[in-house]
Amino acid sequence: MPAAGQWCGLVIVGSAVPLPPAGDHAATAVFIARQLGIIDANTFARYNTVKDTDPEARKHIVLRGDEIQEIPPDEKESRLARYVLDVCVFARVSPEHKLRIVRALKETHGRITSMTGEAARDRQLAVCDRRM
Repeated sequence: MPAAGQWCGLVIVGSAVPLPPAGDHAATAVFIARQLGIIDANTFARYNTVKDTDPEARKHIVLRGDEIQEIPPDEKESRLARYVLDVCVFARVSPEHKLRIVRALKETHGRITSMTGEAARDRQLAVCDRRM
């Protein structure tokens, strides 16, 4: 079984884009994404430059669960969808936030999605589009 970094590399080569939704603090989630190659060195440097000074710019690199919560939900998650394709990492997200992210990708952007989770509370949200 490949290590996480190798697995993410395989996903990227296969033209899928991993969007890691993590329960971790934003800085931790971004650091892990950098280590796995999900974000590049330039994005990592940009995050470290804007994280404390420009919240709107930071939201296009990492979006936190509390910020997702502030975006009013709608049937297709079209408001949240404005962020999901730009964001590299989601941090401090709950299973409900993960469901909203998946819905925004599928319903608004027409993306084929799948989600994995290591926690029992994520099981109810495991979504895999059969069209894959």
